[in-house]
Amino acid sequence: MPPQPTWYRGRDAIASFLRAVPLATGARWRLLPAAANGQLAFGEYRWDEATKRFVGRAVMVLTIADAVIADITAFGSPELLAHFGLPEQLEA
Repeated sequence: MPPQPTWYRGRDAIASFLRAVPLATGARWRLLPAAANGQLAFGEYRWDEATKRFVGRAVMVLTIADAVIADITAFGSPELLAHFGLPEQLEA
């Protein structure tokens, strides 16, 4: 399963993406910490109005270099959450 095929480079491009997607007005999501091959990772959950719960969407793996996030690889397969000991859904 390949990672999500998007690429953002530079502060302006990343800031535009953040404003448009995860930090957009009305966006509701949660992250739960995990680890993947010794790297920091997170389970990503987005609000589902129909179920009134946060539903698992992806596992994001961070690469840290020189004390900053150098790369985020997002694997958009909710079934991966269980492999990291993470739940499928979160209560409101």
